[in-house]
Amino acid sequence: MLEPAPADDWSIEDAAHLLNRAGFGGPPDTLREWHSLGRTAAVARLLKGPEAAGAPALPRWFDPDAYRTRITTQLEERRKLQASGEAEAREEARQLQRRHAMKDRQQATEAAGWWLDRLFTTPAPLVEKMTLFWHGHFATSIAKVKDPYLMLQQNELFRRHALGNVRALTREVVRDPAMMIYLDTHRSTRRHPNENFARELMELFTLGEGRYSEDDVMAAARAFTGLRINRPLGRAFFHRPSWDPGTKEFLGRSGRFQADDIVDILFAEEACAPFLARKIAAFFISDAPSDALVTAIAAEFRRHDFEVAPVLHTVFRSTEFYRPEYRRSRIKSPVQFVVQSRHALELDSLPRALQLGILQLLGQSLFQPPNVAGWDGGRAWITTHTLLARYNIAGYLVKGPASGFRPPLVHHRKAPAANNRDGRERLARQLARRAVADVAALAPPALRQDRHSLLAALELRLFQETLDETARRPFLEYLEQQGDGPPGPETVASLLHLMMSSPRYQLC
Repeated sequence: MLEPAPADDWSIEDAAHLLNRAGFGGPPDTLREWHSLGRTAAVARLLKGPEAAGAPALPRWFDPDAYRTRITTQLEERRKLQASGEAEAREEARQLQRRHAMKDRQQATEAAGWWLDRLFTTPAPLVEKMTLFWHGHFATSIAKVKDPYLMLQQNELFRRHALGNVRALTREVVRDPAMMIYLDTHRSTRRHPNENFARELMELFTLGEGRYSEDDVMAAARAFTGLRINRPLGRAFFHRPSWDPGTKEFLGRSGRFQADDIVDILFAEEACAPFLARKIAAFFISDAPSDALVTAIAAEFRRHDFEVAPVLHTVFRSTEFYRPEYRRSRIKSPVQFVVQSRHALELDSLPRALQLGILQLLGQSLFQPPNVAGWDGGRAWITTHTLLARYNIAGYLVKGPASGFRPPLVHHRKAPAANNRDGRERLARQLARRAVADVAALAPPALRQDRHSLLAALELRLFQETLDETARRPFLEYLEQQGDGPPGPETVASLLHLMMSSPRYQLC
């Protein structure tokens, strides 16, 4: 099932498929570069791991010392105001809380913008793709956590373990403060064990439904008691008096289990490897992977003791991964749509406010999955509303305000210019100048002399393939309708819009 593909069977379409699924695509020059490496070297390069060079700097507020000072100050302010008992002090406390909440929202938006920049500029696309995978798998939302520092700390955790050991990552997720707040582990005590995390750990993170009993949930919840958060440090610690030291009966085992014991037992279960394999297969290969494919990937997980890198090494070098029926069979997620469109149109300076607005419009705001199960993905990405939005966004990226579309903007700070109508108009015009593709550079005059050459170049850029006559006909007919001479930049912009509004462009 996962036999290695022949070394000499490696086309530029294969390289594009690998880069689209294991990363976020790339412009034609990038595709040619990866193709020139050959399959073995291209996969090895993807699996090399994170590269610090070239990554955008973390937000300045993501600093342990600054965070400790801020949280300590907030806690002291709240304690003093609550202790006074005066109505004026209570109102002051509410005002402080509102100001802190506003700053948290601004920082959360800045963190999402920072990650988007990293997704586009990263020299290690597979690491970022897996970081996005883990964000959807161990879904945690700023809407409940309300602490951007902890969310970004979790994001860095996913990045460190992106290609590492799933068991080790799960152990750390147990003690991740953002996850602990999101699923209430920090409130769990020996007298009142909270079942939220224990249940989701089994149902959504490791085994799947029907693989455990309610007694197993309670036993695991008891094992997870005793975990607390040192808020000024942003770290978890073990508070022994809150831990339930009694014997737990869990999935047929018995013992005075603590958190790591539960994780180890789960990863020893027969159902764990297939559960993870199905999620990996659905993310990288097919929305509905076959049982045979899941079984093969599960065997790789067991063989490599749940190390991700060797599993993906086998998958990305296999004949199975490159089968024709898997190509362009998955609907691009909003993040994939935005980042891959930037690469295709070579939009190196797309404003964060615009990107974040687009993601919000399309239904995938980073750090805000809809629930603990993450985003549904697949066909759920496309509705009548979001499909029309994709068409409009494509038009804006190649035509700007001339497209007639006014994209939503999400700022990481309250911009004075955005506080009135004139200011918003001015800001939109400023952003538009940086948001429109340079059509003349994408299709220079020499390329526009021949319609078929132009279409072939744009097909590689947008679809990473040469279309057959039937698929190419609507685009060729559009060019023919514009007259006999070489198409101008405005015509090419409309052609790009037409191609990006096709069903084919929504797939990767």
